[in-house]
Parts: sequence; C-alpha cells; structure tokens
Amino acid sequence: MPMLVSPTAVQARPTPVDVVFLDDDAVVTRAGRLLAHRAERYEVTLDAAPEAEVSVGRRVVLSIGGDTPRRVPARVVSLSDTRLVVEVRGSARTDKRRFPRLVGAIGLRWRHLQDEGEDAWHEPDPLMNFSVVGFSFGSGAEDTQEGALLGLDFQVAGGQERFSAVARVVRVAAREPADVHGDETHEVSVEMIEAPLEAREAIADLTLKIQRAMTDTER
Repeated sequence: MPMLVSPTAVQARPTPVDVVFLDDDAVVTRAGRLLAHRAERYEVTLDAAPEAEVSVGRRVVLSIGGDTPRRVPARVVSLSDTRLVVEVRGSARTDKRRFPRLVGAIGLRWRHLQDEGEDAWHEPDPLMNFSVVGFSFGSGAEDTQEGALLGLDFQVAGGQERFSAVARVVRVAAREPADVHGDETHEVSVEMIEAPLEAREAIADLTLKIQRAMTDTER
C-alpha cells in the first residue's frame, strides 16, 4: 500500500481533534489527534476505534483544536484499527466553534475542581446551548472566570445515565437584558477536556434528533 503522506508533506504537531462520524441512523464521535495533512487529506489517530464498521466514503466532520480551531467536512478514505484517513469534501470553512451548537435540555451541575461538598455545586437553568465538545449556560457575575477548571455532572435529555467530565471555561460574558434569567446575568461557555466517549455519543444523539426535528418542521 503506498504511503498516505509523502516525505514532502507538511507534518502537523499532534493536535487534538474530535471526529464526528455521520450517517442516516446515528452520529458517533471519537476523540483523537491529527498526525498530518497534505492538500485535501488528513491523517488522524483515534483514541478508540468506532464499535461499528466504518465504510469508505462515510461522511465525517473533523473538529480540529489547537491555535486555530476549525471544522473540516470530509469523507473516509480508509480506517485501519485507530488510524483514520479522510479527504475534504467541498470547501472547509473556518469556524470558531468546533461543532455547531444547538439549544436543548441538559440537566447539568458544575463546581470548581478545588471545591468540595454539596454547597459547591451550581445548577443552571437546563435550557442551554450545547455541542459534543461543550456547553454554554447561565451564571452569576462572580461565579467563575475564564480559564477555570470545572467538574461537571450532567444528564442529556431523553437519557437516564449521568456523566462526569472536566471542562475549562473559555468565555464569560454579560447577557443581554432580555436573556437574563433570575440571577443568571452572565453566559459561561465551557469546553470539555476530559469526558467519556459515552457522554459525547449521548450529546451527538440529541444533536441528531434536534436536527431531524428542525428538518421535518421546515418541510
């Protein structure tokens, strides 16, 4: 089999990437690292192989982190164990978000990692923005700050299981007056840096359900 990346290809540093596998029946996510890319091809090593067989040509979205986060729509060229090669389909557009955010019900509570006890938990309104990599929810002005590490405990709408994760606060901003809910005067955006695959898959499933409902409404 010929080399996927030639010696003259640009070798990327191991950059974190979330691979979202798309089809008509499910959305499956896997975390991994971007190893290299050349022209329209990207080579990724996954932290864990998808449980189901992935066929050549399957649609995926690479949500690439690093200094310049971006989303890359692509199709599978090959998958061997945890080594994935994809090819860009259409024009890849840069997006500050690593995956589209939707609004849904997430039964979430959070605390600063250094704080312990039931009094340390904050429980925002469950109607919030979410994606497979993070959440955006209401808080008080002094509750947290950018860069803080949070412990999350959450349940996705329609599911019974609760998940634990570690997240980093990437943004705290004042809400518009019309968006203030009780003492939730600010919007906190967090990115999960440690989360079980099952949690990301549950969020991806909710994403697909909402997208399908939106599509059915527009028909």
